[in-house]
Amino acid sequence: MRLRSVFILGSVAIMLTLTMGADVDCDDIFASSLLDGLWFAAGAATSQLAADGGTGDGDQAGQPAPGEPGAQGEQGAPGVPGEQGPPGEPGADGLSCWDLNGNGVADPGEDINGDGDFNALDCQGADGLDGEPGEPGEPGLSCWDLNGDGIGDPGEDINGDGNFDALDCQGPAGEPAPFQVVASAVIREDGTTQSGYNVLSSVWFGTGFYQVVFDVSESDIPDGADAIDFPVLITLLEHLERGPDFMVIARYIPVSLEDGELKIQVHIYGPLPLSLHVDSWFSIEVLEAGVPFE
Repeated sequence: MRLRSVFILGSVAIMLTLTMGADVDCDDIFASSLLDGLWFAAGAATSQLAADGGTGDGDQAGQPAPGEPGAQGEQGAPGVPGEQGPPGEPGADGLSCWDLNGNGVADPGEDINGDGDFNALDCQGADGLDGEPGEPGEPGLSCWDLNGDGIGDPGEDINGDGNFDALDCQGPAGEPAPFQVVASAVIREDGTTQSGYNVLSSVWFGTGFYQVVFDVSESDIPDGADAIDFPVLITLLEHLERGPDFMVIARYIPVSLEDGELKIQVHIYGPLPLSLHVDSWFSIEVLEAGVPFE
């Protein structure tokens, strides 16, 4: 409801005040109350007028109605990134996987594998259960089945024995080696034979001195060959056991070749300066005789 009536009452109050002047006795309670009410009405009318923009119309007809919202504008460019903040405080140390009670101390019960160390090897659990067996694979091809058809074809019986087996998978014989081992032995430091073949005897006859006799009668011995024509390989086993700092050497002396028996002496020296003979295990291999020396 508009307050036009209040404006009218305010105007009347002002006019009455001006006309009455001194004729109104302020001691008259009724008249005084009436004047107070009129002044209040006048003040309210003035406030309402100011609120209406001086038009006296409470609808604020002077302001236009709001229009439709416009389209949203484009997003602005991103701002400049701020400076990186300072690093945070380091976190507390974690627990080792072997530290079962979390006290940071290597307790005896936490060395699970009993190796004296407290490390990731103590964190391994028990082996799991075996999985189910897999499906059987496809049968493979036999080595003699050259065309892979699973059938024994005549051309696949390489050795012609009527069977199709691993004997048909052997290749042609290779060229013979230049030298074949015809005898060998492993001799203990006391001169006895540990193992070997075509060895007839072995004996220790003083510190670092050994003699070994081999049977080479079944080897191909050239006419006129002598003991010196048989190459000999010697490996000192004592040196291998004691390490590279224990330097020993050996030399052999071809003694004789009689009726297929080859007699060899072995002398062992060391350690440095190689001035003394020493006892040692050794292995000796005799190769097939070569062309005799002239």
